[in-house]
Amino acid sequence: MNRTHLPWALRVRRLPTVLFSTALLTACIVATGSTGHPHHVSPAVTRPAATVVRAASATVLPTPPAPVAPPSTVGTIVVPASFRVPGDPATTTDGAPLGYSCPPTHATTLAQADWTEWLTTVARWLGEPGPGSAPIPGLRIEFPPGCYYLDATLSLDQSHPFVDVVLDGTYTGQGADSPQFIQTNVPDCDTGTPMLALQHTGSARVEIEGFTLQGSATEPPPYCGAGGAGLHVGGLSLGTGPHDVTVQGNIIRDNWGDNLYITPVEGLDVANNLFYMAGRDSLSVIGGSDETFTGNFLINAGGYAFNIETIPNLDSVQRVLVAFNDAELATKGLLWNATAFWGTTVQDVMFQSNVTSSPLIMWTGAVLGGIEHRIAFIGNVGRGRPSAQFQIYGGDNVTVKNNKLIKGPPQASGYTANPPVFFFADGVCGAQSGNTYWSGTAAVPFRMGMLHQNGYTWPFPACP
Repeated sequence: MNRTHLPWALRVRRLPTVLFSTALLTACIVATGSTGHPHHVSPAVTRPAATVVRAASATVLPTPPAPVAPPSTVGTIVVPASFRVPGDPATTTDGAPLGYSCPPTHATTLAQADWTEWLTTVARWLGEPGPGSAPIPGLRIEFPPGCYYLDATLSLDQSHPFVDVVLDGTYTGQGADSPQFIQTNVPDCDTGTPMLALQHTGSARVEIEGFTLQGSATEPPPYCGAGGAGLHVGGLSLGTGPHDVTVQGNIIRDNWGDNLYITPVEGLDVANNLFYMAGRDSLSVIGGSDETFTGNFLINAGGYAFNIETIPNLDSVQRVLVAFNDAELATKGLLWNATAFWGTTVQDVMFQSNVTSSPLIMWTGAVLGGIEHRIAFIGNVGRGRPSAQFQIYGGDNVTVKNNKLIKGPPQASGYTANPPVFFFADGVCGAQSGNTYWSGTAAVPFRMGMLHQNGYTWPFPACP
């Protein structure tokens, strides 16, 4: 994909354009020398001061996220064979080999106690002081292909924070050959816990790549809460959570809640993943800063494809880039949503060059005192279902430009109207231009209307 037209192109780390690496990694422990362990304590990445970028008008564009610092590893270790069982050989319809498949039910092979005990052993091997809670430093931890069965959350860094660690499931580059985590329990939608979690405040520069996380929902589940997520990245309260986390080249699917649930995290890069069948949202962001989402496929969400929705009085969201993603079959549409609830702020968020065959919906909202600044929707395309609507209900310096619905004539659907309308609430300001839908014969600008006043045409107010 050509990123040269992206205003933040020079600020975003370029990522591979394929889902999985083809590297075959050596399964061994690399000696760390006579000192017992490498020097692994390094300072957190220094995030640059905010830089204000001004559009041609008075509207201010979002400040871009700082790049994520990658892990620096010095050794490789392979998880025990007891954590997995072999899968069943699989073939394509014409008989060609297709890796393996995992039966949906099996006794648990990887419990939290097993994982914690093994990490403690690794810390002891490395000569770490206080091995029962010591950080795991500078390792590439490889998961060979196979079926890893979970009946409860596996908290990856619950007792041992990871510092410069790669959790690596990348072997052949084929999803059918990646290590597969299989969920055997049915989580409670509200009070349950996710399949996998990375939450420790002490974790830094961690990469999760090349896994398949298979939830226990065998068909599209009913709309479900955060308790049923596939992967949870971020802290549990304000000011906690890991920093500089990369999630790339994974398949996360069949989850009761969100595929990926994100709470406070400082520095997050989510790239080239497949998110499939979520009871709620494909990607749900509750808090954090300096987050980038590029090149992902978001398919069959019971709620929204991408959703920023803060929790009242908890954590804010700032400096987020969502670009070059493809969303399909989202029940509530490609709701590139940014909503701030009371006591929180959502600011510096850019949605650019995303495509969808679901309804093309753009939404901002500041609820009961929530604050929003510098939100931009630029160059997003609805290429399939001919329905769309922009609902700009909160924020100053909101930019909505060159978004297009290229199939028509338009239809009303869910949150959309026919003809498509650009709704905005009193007090919102920014700039809009070039937003069009296909009438069947020509590209036509969206109608402009204030909230609850569909029959009127209004100019979108510029910011003072």
